[in-house]
Amino acid sequence: MTFSNKCAERSSTAARRSARRAAFRGVIAMIALLSPVAAACNERDTGSDGSPAVGQSGAGAPAPSIPGTGGTAANGGLAAAAGQGGASAGGEGGALAAGAAGMSAPQAGSGGEVSGAGAGAGSGGEPAAGGAAAPAVIDYAARGPYTVVTEKNVGETFRNSNVTDQSAFCAAFVGGIMLPGEGNVDEELTNYPADMDRQLYTLFRPETFLEGATYPVITWGNGTCAQPLLYTEILEHLASHGFIVIATNATSVGSGMEMQRGLDFVLAENERQGSTLFGKVAVDLLGASGHSQGSGATVAVGASERIRVTVPIQGASAAGVRALTGPTFLISGETDTLVTPSSIKSAFGAATVPAVYGMSIGQDHLMPGRMPAPILEALTAWFAIHLQMADAARPLFYGDACGLCSDPAWTIEQKNL
Repeated sequence: MTFSNKCAERSSTAARRSARRAAFRGVIAMIALLSPVAAACNERDTGSDGSPAVGQSGAGAPAPSIPGTGGTAANGGLAAAAGQGGASAGGEGGALAAGAAGMSAPQAGSGGEVSGAGAGAGSGGEPAAGGAAAPAVIDYAARGPYTVVTEKNVGETFRNSNVTDQSAFCAAFVGGIMLPGEGNVDEELTNYPADMDRQLYTLFRPETFLEGATYPVITWGNGTCAQPLLYTEILEHLASHGFIVIATNATSVGSGMEMQRGLDFVLAENERQGSTLFGKVAVDLLGASGHSQGSGATVAVGASERIRVTVPIQGASAAGVRALTGPTFLISGETDTLVTPSSIKSAFGAATVPAVYGMSIGQDHLMPGRMPAPILEALTAWFAIHLQMADAARPLFYGDACGLCSDPAWTIEQKNL
C-alpha cells in the first residue's frame, strides 16, 4: 500500500457523481435565470462606474465581485445579487452569484485558471477588478481556477518551539495501523521530509492575487505522525479555489495551538508591508479543517469566536462539537476502524450549531491522504458557502432534497440547518 495522492474510482460511481453534479448545476442555473433580479440584470447591468456590463461567451471564466451596495454584474456575467456586491460567473451557463462585497476567490466553472495580473484564462470569459466572489455554477470536485504555490517552512516568528522529533514513536504507531484487506501501513508515513522544519508551517496559496481582492484563510491540522505534504491533494485543491491554506508542519497537533498560531502568522503577514499576503487576507473569514488528531484539533480551534466554519475529518468528540461557534461538516469514512463512523455520528448529535454529518462510502481512515477525491467536492463547497458566500452551492447540503442526500457516495444527516 502506498500513501499517495492518486486514486482510481470505479467508472459506475464516477458516472453517478457526474450525473448528479450535472443535474445540480442545471437546477441552479434555472433558478438564477428565473430570478427577478437575474432577469432584470440580464436586460441591463452596470459596472461600478455605471457602464453596462459586457457579456462574454466561454465555458467557465472567473467572475470576481465588485464591492458596492446595489449589486453589480461582472464582465461576462449574467446577474449579481442586489445589495450584496456579488458578481456572476461569465460564459455559457453563467448564473447568479451572491458574494459579499470585497470577498475573494474568483472561480472558474469548467477549467478556467487564474494565472497572471488577475487575468482569468477560460474559453472567453474575463474577470472584473475588485473583491472576488464565488460564481453560482462551480464544479467543486474539479481543480479551481488558481495556479497554486506551495511554500515550505514559513512563519519563523511564530515558531512552535515545543514541537520535537517524534520519529521513534511514529515508527511504532504507524507500524501498528492495519487497513482492511491491505495489512500494515508502510513506512512512507514515518519518513518526515529532511527539508521540512517541524516547528514551522507550509503555506498553500494562489500564485496570483487579484488586485483589490481579499481571500479567506483555512488553517489545517495533520493526523498523528503526518505532515502537510501527505495532504497535498486536498490542500492544493482548496487553494486552487481561492483559499489561503496554512498547515502546521507538526506531527502532533491535538491541542490546536499550532493551528491557531498558523492563523496568527497569516494575519500578521497581512499587515506586513513586503509580504506576499500584504492586504490580501479576509481577516474575518477564517475556517479550520484537519484529519484524525488534526480533526480533533479542528474542533478545539472551532470553539474560538474568530473561526467561522469547520470541517473535522475523521475525528471529533461530543464535548468539542458542543462548543463549536460556527457551522460544521463532520466527515467519517465507512470502513474506518480507527475512528469509527458511529463515534463521529455521536459527536454530531451534540452539535448546537448548523451541522452536517457525512459518511464517505467505502473510505478508510487514511482516505484524506491516499484518495481524497470522493470528499473534495463537499469539503470545498462547504467552505465556499460559509467563507465565500457561495449561496448557489447551498442546495448541496441544505434542504430535504439536498444534493449530497441523494449521492450514493455519501450517507448524510443534517441538524440545525
